[in-house]
Parts: sequence; C-alpha cells; structure tokens
Amino acid sequence: MTINKYTTSLDGLIIENPVKSFFDYCIERENIRLKREKGEIFPWSDDEIFQKGRFLNVFREDDKVSKSIISFAEPLKNDLPRLIQALFFGRWCNRQETLDQLNHQDLESTDALRLKLSNFTQASYEGERDFGLVCAVFPLYSVTASYAAVLEADPE
Repeated sequence: MTINKYTTSLDGLIIENPVKSFFDYCIERENIRLKREKGEIFPWSDDEIFQKGRFLNVFREDDKVSKSIISFAEPLKNDLPRLIQALFFGRWCNRQETLDQLNHQDLESTDALRLKLSNFTQASYEGERDFGLVCAVFPLYSVTASYAAVLEADPE
C-alpha cells in the first residue's frame, strides 16, 4: 500500500474565508503568468510559496501543451471528424515539443507520420535519454521501443 505523505499536510490550517482565498490565489497566479509572458525578471511574486512552487495556470488554455494542441488542430475547425482526430492525437501525444514539429496534414498518412515520428528522438527534449518515443506515453514501453513499433501494433 502506498502511503500518501500529504495526508496530514493541511492539518491545523485554518482558512477564514476559503472563497476569497481561492480567488486571491487565482488572481496572483494569473498575474505571475502575465509577468512571465511579458518577459519580466523572476521573482514574479513576493509570495515565497509562489517563488518556490510549481503551479498550474488558472486557465488550461494558457498551458504550453494546450496552446500547442490548439495550434495543431486550428486549421481543422470546420472539419469535425478530422478536428476530433487531431485533438485526440494531440492530447494523447501531450508533448509540446513534438506537436510543434507536426501539423494536421501529418495525420493523413500513417506511413508518413510513422516515418516523421521515428526521426524524432527523446534526446532532443531537455537532455533526456534517447527513446524513440516522442509522446508523453514513452514510459509505458521499454526504452528500446520506437513510436513506429507502437503504430504498427495490431490492436486485435
């Protein structure tokens, strides 16, 4: 059984006005995002917790992967079946660095997509080990697996 080290982390914490606290957090987090996007110098907040922690953006569409998925699928907004395919692929891949090197037309040919993805290496992403897989699912497979092998897998 896994022990959750955060089970008691909030014990004793008293928040007088949780709704106000929540919206104060949202406002501060959004201000940090705006300062970062403008290129202002760290720290973007006087709050030590915001300086040391990592937090999601208030709006999902501001996350880098969501921006990449939107950009990847945008040209298909008037073609619902292909739009759904692009959105599913984008969320499955869930890797900004990969999506930024692809476009929706890459989904039209499995062979072309397989070839293009097989040329990407994990090493090009933040100095990680050289995996053939370039989407967020890479830890599910052995380190020698390639994306092409995943695409060739018979679902039956």
